[in-house]
Amino acid sequence: MIDTRVVSQELQDKILEQVRKGQEQFRKGQETMAEAFKSWTATAQSIAPQLPMPTWTARLPKPEELVANAQEFAAQWLAAQRKSSEQLFAAQKKFAEEALDAVKPLLALASTAPGTSGSKPASHGARASHTAKPAQSAKPASATAKKPGTAKK
Repeated sequence: MIDTRVVSQELQDKILEQVRKGQEQFRKGQETMAEAFKSWTATAQSIAPQLPMPTWTARLPKPEELVANAQEFAAQWLAAQRKSSEQLFAAQKKFAEEALDAVKPLLALASTAPGTSGSKPASHGARASHTAKPAQSAKPASATAKKPGTAKK
């Protein structure tokens, strides 16, 4: 009879041995690459002449200039966004007004159509009665009374 624990332990040992071999090969590859890089760097440094600092670095903007430029860009972007929003709002308002003008004749026809005189649809009647009433204050009379020492602006 085969003992599964013994077989699984042997299999696990073989796998771990292969993993260790792979890790060792990987480490040797890393060491080889590091040595090659060090050698290449040393060779390049000995061949290349010592150059002074590039002159283009003097033309780079100062940190203060970068901050000022970023703030100016942000202000321009905000102004453009505001203008775009205002234009969009104006276009929506114009569209709504034109749509209302286009629908007004239909609403007038619907309210004067035969069979509807005296009995308007519930939504129309409610809206018409709401607009016909004067606005009432929700405040009690005592709240609207003038308090001593307060002035109206």
